[in-house]
Amino acid sequence: MRGLCPALVFSLVQLLQHATAVLVNATVDDLNPGPQGHSIVYFPAGAWVSGAVGGCTGCVPLALSGIASMNTFHGSLFNEKNKANPLTPPNATLTFFGTSVSVNCILSNALSNPPGTSHMTFTIDGVQAGSFTHSPTGTPGFQPSTVFTSDPLLPETHTLVISNGRPGGATSLTILDSVEYSYDDLSSTSGVAAPASSATTTVNPVGATKSPNTAAIVGGLVAAVVVLCLALVGLILHWRRRRHFRRSEAGATSSSWVDPFFLSNATPAQDLVKARPPSMSSLSAMKREQSAAVRAFAPEALPQPAVPDEVHDSRSRELRKLRTEMAEILAGRSYEEVTLPPKYTPARV
Repeated sequence: MRGLCPALVFSLVQLLQHATAVLVNATVDDLNPGPQGHSIVYFPAGAWVSGAVGGCTGCVPLALSGIASMNTFHGSLFNEKNKANPLTPPNATLTFFGTSVSVNCILSNALSNPPGTSHMTFTIDGVQAGSFTHSPTGTPGFQPSTVFTSDPLLPETHTLVISNGRPGGATSLTILDSVEYSYDDLSSTSGVAAPASSATTTVNPVGATKSPNTAAIVGGLVAAVVVLCLALVGLILHWRRRRHFRRSEAGATSSSWVDPFFLSNATPAQDLVKARPPSMSSLSAMKREQSAAVRAFAPEALPQPAVPDEVHDSRSRELRKLRTEMAEILAGRSYEEVTLPPKYTPARV
């Protein structure tokens, strides 16, 4: 019980910290670093172009003023016929510390120059977490969209990789605008370490957004705190009940013993001396002493007095003399004859 209470208290403190923590949203622009200094790294060189589309020779400039966040974007066009990188889709990588992450892109509905077809793949810590596919409608214009949102992640450092296109696939256009992630303001400074997340996110429809289910997380933490509190209270009550029962049992055992007393010139109140119940060791010692006393007073154990031979012979002669005299007396004793009265015969009538 003593070792369990501190562990429960520590768990309660940790859960209360997470329950009372505030989730902070951070935005990393495609060109500018985020509030914690994180920046997006683009690979390979030349495949992504700021304010234009990399890998697209002769493409018209994209009029994204007022649509892109901070009026900046990075564009990339993957073409399987590209002789420079035919099998290596361009990718953008961001390392961050947080509990969720989402990717914001700008979608094009143009059918050519460049076509707005897009196929993106998202991996977190080396595990594919989702994908996104967009087919252009042919209507002019662009639309901002959140193309990926991860499931809740463990509060630790993660690596997000955004891949434009796939090996052997069709042409893919990606216009990256920004990346947003959420982190716990307490865990971000506590150095929490945990295994990497392996959550998988399904394909999101065009323009669909999904925010982290913060209410469900907080509700689960609060429920866990309540359950732990109830468990702690139950353990304390159980421990106190057992302690009270042991004390009551010990008192009943001690009161069932009969106190020994000795008769003396003192008053009865003084003769009755209350004693504690003897222990098992003292009872064994008393039994051993009683056995020794019985053996000590056995007839064969009593010492026999030493009788001199002269005294023994004299006593023997006296006994023989007494026996002889008794025999002579009994042999010479005369008995008087006793005359019985005549038998009475009742008269006949």
